[in-house]
Amino acid sequence: MNVKNITSDKRIAACVDYIKIRSTMSDNDIDASKISLDNILYEYYSTPVIMSISPNSDFDEDWYLGQYSDVASAVACGQVLSGFIHYVLCGINEGRWPSKGLYELKTAETSEYVESNRFDEEVYLQNYIVAQRFLKAFPIISAAEFHNLYGRHMGFVPAWNLHPESARIKILASISREFDENWYKEKYKNNIHDRYEKLSPLTHYLTEGVKLKYSPNSKFDEGFYNSFYPEINNAIQRGDIVSGYYHYLVAGRREARLALYEKQQVLEARLPGVTKTALLDRVPAIRNRLTLSNVKVDVDGERKIIFLLPTINPDITFGGYRSAFELIRRLQEEGWPITIVCTEDANASVEYFCWREEKSIFNKVLKNLHFIPFLEKDNLTVGGNDIVISYSLWDLYFASKIRSEAPNTRVILLSQEYEPIFHDNNAIRSILDEAYNIPHYPIINSGYLTDYFKSHNIGIFRSKKNPVMGKDYYVFEHRINKLKEQSLEAMRDREERILIAYTRPEGHAARNLFEVLIMSLQDLCEEGAFGPEWKFIGLGALTDLPPISLGGGHHLSIKTKMSEDEYTHYISSMDIGLSLMYAPHPSVMPFEFATTGAIVVTNTFENRSSESLASISSNIISGPPTVEGITGALRMAIKKVENIDERLSGIYRPSLSSWDQIFNKDMLKEICNSLPPYPNN
Repeated sequence: MNVKNITSDKRIAACVDYIKIRSTMSDNDIDASKISLDNILYEYYSTPVIMSISPNSDFDEDWYLGQYSDVASAVACGQVLSGFIHYVLCGINEGRWPSKGLYELKTAETSEYVESNRFDEEVYLQNYIVAQRFLKAFPIISAAEFHNLYGRHMGFVPAWNLHPESARIKILASISREFDENWYKEKYKNNIHDRYEKLSPLTHYLTEGVKLKYSPNSKFDEGFYNSFYPEINNAIQRGDIVSGYYHYLVAGRREARLALYEKQQVLEARLPGVTKTALLDRVPAIRNRLTLSNVKVDVDGERKIIFLLPTINPDITFGGYRSAFELIRRLQEEGWPITIVCTEDANASVEYFCWREEKSIFNKVLKNLHFIPFLEKDNLTVGGNDIVISYSLWDLYFASKIRSEAPNTRVILLSQEYEPIFHDNNAIRSILDEAYNIPHYPIINSGYLTDYFKSHNIGIFRSKKNPVMGKDYYVFEHRINKLKEQSLEAMRDREERILIAYTRPEGHAARNLFEVLIMSLQDLCEEGAFGPEWKFIGLGALTDLPPISLGGGHHLSIKTKMSEDEYTHYISSMDIGLSLMYAPHPSVMPFEFATTGAIVVTNTFENRSSESLASISSNIISGPPTVEGITGALRMAIKKVENIDERLSGIYRPSLSSWDQIFNKDMLKEICNSLPPYPNN
């Protein structure tokens, strides 16, 4: 976008407050006193640190971009310089609102549209101070255009309806109907001076009470209304309206605004849902999870392996589910009959899984096993010596029910994270913590997680004094994709630098520290740590999102969950990989990123020190899981990007690169052929 052409536009120049511009530049240590009026706007929009600040006090840049995501995307992509520029050039004529203050004056009902040749501008502006101020800030539209774009949505009426005293008479009529004389006299009897005693209560209210912020009746509290709705109080201070009660009669009642303080209503208005009895409502759901299905026993039945999986939805089956499906595949190849019981998802469908994963090896796997949907769990029949493998801690309770009916059942937990960490300190977390005490054989995903369980005496490490690896528990390392290694020439010669971030903005993926990741990148981009050659791509989101502005002319493009081929394509020219995990298990992303020759930034955790991560690959840089910690690690990464020889020598080359090696015959024999008693009985 050509800054010179944009900033020389007469419409923009007319809407700019040059005093505010100079003040903003001064606040950012830029001497604007010697810059001429002809050049100051150009300088303003050529300075990244201040160009996102609106040069007009009646326009709110941050609110506008937050309200209109399409504009935010255009700004992030560089199609538009700022929200203010967009508003002046097109947003104003589209009826977009320039600020929260003006937007909140919008009423539920609209008045009529007006043709400009039938509009009395002078009368209209005399009656509506808001319109006067707006047109002073944005003199590029007429009063009639203001009315059609905004005024009629704020309850303003065209000039020909503004007969002398009409508005006042209308309000007086409403007040007189609802005014409570006896209540008013009793409420303010000690505040009414002698000279007003002969006035009727209504007359006193209209002449003095309104100015003193008195209330007209017991059903409306002027003080509460004005303090609770600051935009109304601001309108009174500006002289736009005479009182909160005036606004309530004109618009507030239709907008369902609160007239009195009532604790629950006030809390809900500010924090929707805060008074909802969520924990009481959750009791039946928890009770249902712990009310276990009926189990039938056939002691003479063929021995089989029963997998308890919450879902088989292919759209959310990330790394943990991948290892579960690979284990199922390997067991199936070894001749084990497999039954999957869906324990959470009432809509889980083998047909949908196979349709979505048409080219996946798991398509054949699921077609060749017995699947019991969630709603048919009561149809589960177990044999005398079956093996039950639980994917989640919740399902250990179900597994214990199965074992109570068939005591020789072997219960295994595919333990891929310290699951209570997914939850706040609440009832669910306490129930999951207790589940580790249910006797089971854990298959633990990674040495890091094993160390965490050991140090916290969790599960087998609590119930048995010196548990033995293989006999009492098993540890495996998740498969790390060995991605294409970048050559020295490719890393050295390309002009564009790429940062790939593992971005999970969904609430259930909070442990990936999305907010810390974004704020760290924004801080560095705004301070200019990343040059114009840098491009930022986010992988892993479940839905398409507009680009996220990082500042300094940079933005983060978000890509949804993709196939391995697509994933490999995107990271084939990565210079920095950024992946965070606030949980004991480190996730596989940092290590996969490190196989390409990229510099990788991740976070430390209680069981993951910077030294232990760097010992795996010198290209892995870690910092504390804070904005300051990650920005510090990223600064180090930026410096290391150009050291190509060091990047090549630090490439991570995992020793195990296939699931067949990880879930090998010896491992499967160990976990499947052993029979009870359990090591932690």
